Amino acid sequence: MKSHRKARPGSEWRWLIDLRAYQRRPSLSVAEREALALLNERFRAGQKAWPEPVRAALARLLRPLYDVLEVTGACKAARNSAVHLTVEEMHRRQTTFWAWGEGEWLEVLCPNEREFHVRHRWSGNCRQYVVAAAYLLCGFTALHAIGTFFQYRLALKVFGREAVDAALRRMREELRGVGYGSRGKSYVANALYWALLLNRSPRLEDLTAEALEEVRRRGTPYVKRGVSMISRSLLRMGIIARPLSRPAEGAPPAGRYRAADDVRAEWLGWCRRWRDTSTLAPSSRTTVYYNALKIGRWLAHHHPDVLTPRAWTRELALEYVAAVDRMKIGEWANPGGMYAGQHGKPLRPNAKDKHLGSVRAFFRDCQEWEWIERRFDPSRVFATPRGVRAGRPRPARDRRRRLGQAAVGRPQPHRLRPPEELLHGRAAHTPAAVPVRDGARARRHVALRRVAPRRVEPLACGLRPLAARRSGGRWSRRQL
Repeated sequence: MKSHRKARPGSEWRWLIDLRAYQRRPSLSVAEREALALLNERFRAGQKAWPEPVRAALARLLRPLYDVLEVTGACKAARNSAVHLTVEEMHRRQTTFWAWGEGEWLEVLCPNEREFHVRHRWSGNCRQYVVAAAYLLCGFTALHAIGTFFQYRLALKVFGREAVDAALRRMREELRGVGYGSRGKSYVANALYWALLLNRSPRLEDLTAEALEEVRRRGTPYVKRGVSMISRSLLRMGIIARPLSRPAEGAPPAGRYRAADDVRAEWLGWCRRWRDTSTLAPSSRTTVYYNALKIGRWLAHHHPDVLTPRAWTRELALEYVAAVDRMKIGEWANPGGMYAGQHGKPLRPNAKDKHLGSVRAFFRDCQEWEWIERRFDPSRVFATPRGVRAGRPRPARDRRRRLGQAAVGRPQPHRLRPPEELLHGRAAHTPAAVPVRDGARARRHVALRRVAPRRVEPLACGLRPLAARRSGGRWSRRQL
C-alpha cells in the first residue's frame, strides 16, 4: 500500500483537501444524469472501460474523489472500487454526493463491514476509503454508527501521519511525566483518535471538554477507559478548564440499577452488613456484594425458609455449587439489561470460578468475624469443580507449557525420506531430545541421547529399515 501523505509542517495545521477548489453544486445536470445512466448500463453489462465523453461530463464529481483517494494512499483496486460504488449510488439517488447528509452516508456505509460487502459486492478495504471521502468532502462524523473500524488508520488518512503521531507523542510524554508508564497505552491512543476525529482536528489545543464527553457517551467501553486520562492530561496542559467527572464514567442513570430488588430483607441486611465491614478494594467489595445478592434471589426461589447465612448447611452449599455450574447469563440478576443479547447462554468457566470465589469470601468472612457458626469450610465446600477449572483459561500455565515444549523439543510430524537418503544414512545420526522423568513429573532439565542408527537392507519387495539395539552386551537387530 502507498504511504500516507504527511501533513504540512508548521504550527498551523491545514486540511489535506481544500473544498474551495471544487464545484459543490448538489444537483445533477442533464449531461451528468445521462453520463451516470450510460456508465451504469456498461457496469451491468460487465464493461469496465469509461468512454472519454463520460469522463468529461463527470469531471467535477470525479476530481474530488480522485484527490481524496490520492491523499489517503489508496491502491488501484480500492480506488476503482470506491469510485465505482459512488457512481452507482449517485445514479440511484439522482443527486451528487455533495447533497448527501448523515442519513444517506450511513445507508451507503452500512452498519458494519459485512453488510457493506453484501450491499455493494465490494471486498477488501474499499469501505475505509469511502468513509474517508465522506469525512473529508461532506463532513461526515457519525462514526459511532458504522460499526468497527480502525480509528488510527482513518486518522492517518484524513489528518496525515505527522500530525496524528505528533499529537499522540505529546499525550504520552505528558502522561509519562506524571508517572504513567506503558500502562494504558492502547486505550489512551484509541480514545485520542476518537476525540480527534469527532473534533475534526489533530491539534490537542482544539480539543474541548464537550468533545471528550461526546467520545465517552458514544465510544466503546474500551475507549471510555482512556477518555478520563486524556481529560486530566489536557487539564494539566492548560487546554481545558475542567476534567471529565468520574462518577459519570460508565455509570447507569439514577434509579436504573436496582440490585437489591427481589432480595428478602433479612438476607439483604446481612449483605449490607458484610459490605460495610469488609476491607477489600472497592471493586472487589462491590463484586462480592452483588454475587451475594444473587444468592438471596436463588434462596427465595428454591429455599424460601433459609433467610440468613446461619441456616446454611453443607448440603445446601453443595446444591448451590451445582446450581452455579448450570447457571445461565442473566439468571438471578436484576436488572437484566446487561448482556441483553446473551441472556440464556451458559456462563463461561471463568465467570463461574469468579462467582464461587465471591461466595467463598462472603461465608469465610462471616465465619471469621464470628457472625455465624462454623459448620463447614467455605474454601472446600464452595471450591470450583474440577470440570469448570479445566475449561477456565490459564494464560500463565499455558505459557509455561509452551516454554516446556520448546525446551524439550516438540516432535515434528513424520516426513517420508527418499530411499537414497536412508541408504546413505543421512537421517541416522540425528539426536533426539528426550525428557528425563522423575515419577509422574518431568524435571526441568533436558537430557539428550543419541538414537541408534538405522540400517537399510535391500529386499526383493523394496527397502526395509532395521534398528540396532544392544542386548546382553551384544548388538542385535530388531525388525521395525
